[in-house]
Amino acid sequence: MPARSRFGNAVSRLSYTLVTGLRIHDTQSGLRAFTADLIPELLMISGERYEYEINVLLRCANRQIPIRELKIETIYWNNNAGSHFHPLRDSCLVYRELLKFPAALFAGFLTDYTVYSLMITLIGHLSAGLLLSNILARVVSASVNYTLNRTLVFKSRAGSRSAVQYFGLAAGILAGNTLVLAFLSDILSVNRYAAKICTELLFFFGSWIIQRCVIFRPASRAVNRAGGE
Repeated sequence: MPARSRFGNAVSRLSYTLVTGLRIHDTQSGLRAFTADLIPELLMISGERYEYEINVLLRCANRQIPIRELKIETIYWNNNAGSHFHPLRDSCLVYRELLKFPAALFAGFLTDYTVYSLMITLIGHLSAGLLLSNILARVVSASVNYTLNRTLVFKSRAGSRSAVQYFGLAAGILAGNTLVLAFLSDILSVNRYAAKICTELLFFFGSWIIQRCVIFRPASRAVNRAGGE
């Protein structure tokens, strides 16, 4: 596989795994076979060309449609010079869906940090100003982040169960978040605004793993691999 193709596939493979929790060896392979009963589902998927191919894989993960991988021999003529892939245009289309989670996360962070900074400015001089500012910011941003993740990113239909689990997670993160923030700000004398950013980064990965693997997990996550050419 040419270096450009290998790099692009590695990035899309990692992004797909982060978004869906499924591991697929080659997300860019155009050699695919589908059972006839999937035709109505495939006709409902938006996109063209490479964008459509990644959207198919995302739909399969969302609808718990099993994916089976087979080994094949791949041949690249003249280092894949005849490829119709346009690096900039097609990459933007392919990663548009895959980048929804980071975008939702960033939107939640902006909401959190904006509310926190505003409250620190207004009531930061109070003895409980730091605690109250962080709690309000986390409550508002958690509501925004849950809505975006459930409807836009994971497209979960888990209903009230996911809401209870998510806000249970949010409560746990709030407790840990507040303790770490107070430690950095009051004990280590870190600037309150910088301490908030450090704290959010610390809790990011744990939050994502629990959301992906527990709260918004698909009912079936199997990807089958088989040998042969």
